[in-house]
Amino acid sequence: MRKIDKSGVLSTVYKQWLDNLEQTQKSHGRYSSSKRKFYKDIVMNLYHCQKGLCAYTERRLCEDKHFDAASWSLGKYTTETPDTEGQLDHFDPDLKKNKSWLWDNLFMVLGKANNGKGSKIVDDILKPDTADYDPFKLLYYDYEFDLFRPNETLGPLEEQRVQYMISTLCINADYVKLHRKPFLRKIKAQIELGKMMTWEDAEEPKQFPTAFEMLRREQALNQ
Repeated sequence: MRKIDKSGVLSTVYKQWLDNLEQTQKSHGRYSSSKRKFYKDIVMNLYHCQKGLCAYTERRLCEDKHFDAASWSLGKYTTETPDTEGQLDHFDPDLKKNKSWLWDNLFMVLGKANNGKGSKIVDDILKPDTADYDPFKLLYYDYEFDLFRPNETLGPLEEQRVQYMISTLCINADYVKLHRKPFLRKIKAQIELGKMMTWEDAEEPKQFPTAFEMLRREQALNQ
């Protein structure tokens, strides 16, 4: 699960509205309120920040052409919203009551992962937009079993917290592995058969980049 930089806000009309609410300490209203008028601006801006990937599973959800900066005008998303498998997730579901449109709490995620996460309690240790989040310190990708695990350098408490969030965010769900496993195995086979560049030169793939990068680093150590 890659680190996400959400500082690039193109939907400035929404952001100005949000900042005003926060400064005046007003409630956003519930998620189903009339303020859903900003939904498209939020969704597409999140895809822009997440490079079209699910924030948790890194499945490809949206093609680049749909969230290109040219799709915004005067702080509003002006292009037709594409149909995707993504859903808007409130990382901390407790904030949906009065902080339902808080930018820092929103991510676009695979619909099945959003449903699986539901209203479970969350731990910020695997919140991908936090300043100190580092997947390479917190996670380890086990290529043989196609599983993300807590990094073996973690202490017992951190290991438990990370494992809980791996499960909560559905990172190792079967419907994710169904795509991730063959995707990465195809890349690995092509590199080893000399049909692509070396591990060192291979470009970041369009989905599952964190698992790929961890696999690449492991291959480099084994050479």
